[in-house]
Amino acid sequence: MNSGIPQLHCEPKALAKIPREVAERHVVAPLAIDGGTMLVAIADPGAVILAEDELKMLTGHPVDFVPASREAILDAIKRGYAKLKTTKGRPMREPDLSGMVSAIRSFLGAAGLDTQSADIAETPARVAAAWFEDYLDGYRADPKEILAEIHPAKSKGLVVVKRIDFHSMCPHHLVPYRGVAHIAYLPKRGVVGFGKLVKLLDCFAHRLILQEEIGDAVTTALTKQLGAAGAACVLDAEQACVSTRGPKRRAARFVTRSFAGSLEKSARLQTEFLGACGLLPETKKAKTKAKTKTRAKKNR
Repeated sequence: MNSGIPQLHCEPKALAKIPREVAERHVVAPLAIDGGTMLVAIADPGAVILAEDELKMLTGHPVDFVPASREAILDAIKRGYAKLKTTKGRPMREPDLSGMVSAIRSFLGAAGLDTQSADIAETPARVAAAWFEDYLDGYRADPKEILAEIHPAKSKGLVVVKRIDFHSMCPHHLVPYRGVAHIAYLPKRGVVGFGKLVKLLDCFAHRLILQEEIGDAVTTALTKQLGAAGAACVLDAEQACVSTRGPKRRAARFVTRSFAGSLEKSARLQTEFLGACGLLPETKKAKTKAKTKTRAKKNR
């Protein structure tokens, strides 16, 4: 490390609320939060207005800026974020609905649209509500709470719920994807209501998350929180980032599979689960049997 660079010390609480890419884009380092005001070092005083709007929206604090060199700020950012430990899956602060509305209005204006027109004037409020209530509400759900009520069960057979429709939002393009999920688990400590499995799916799907990660999150929760001996989750979805932009392949479907515990180890259990969901291809023997039955019916 260059000893000639002045040492700035970032405030961990402020860092936790500011994505690193935002800090690097504006070249700002949050130094302290004092009396409800966040003190931030900035390299370019001309960028204060843009940085202030974004930082206030992210942190919920008024912002005061102090000048510092670009090198010192980037050094502080590098050291600060390297030490920061963030919690995955849970929001670091409460959503700011008014801030969301303002940001959406600014986005539409920046896109060249008339935000005062009859069609768009109320759009920012509607979009903010949709994201808060339907697209990001999974961050406010806790899988541990969803699976807390466990019922004793004598049966140790595989529990399967298939064709659960779901929707989620691609974190790369902020466009939706939707499809169906098939979920199964092998009880050990007990069972939960079927509706809890639907809520568990929504808990993870209603976030900015990749399709592959939803299945892993569901099977991990079932084995760790419910104590299931094994779990499985298959998702079959259409991705808008492929069907409406880029490749524009509207017929493309994406299938992801996640197995945990005994369902990861046992080919028999995987076959039982996939068969129950109708995901196994017909064998040649089964096809021949079906054709024979059809011929028999015709000859009657």
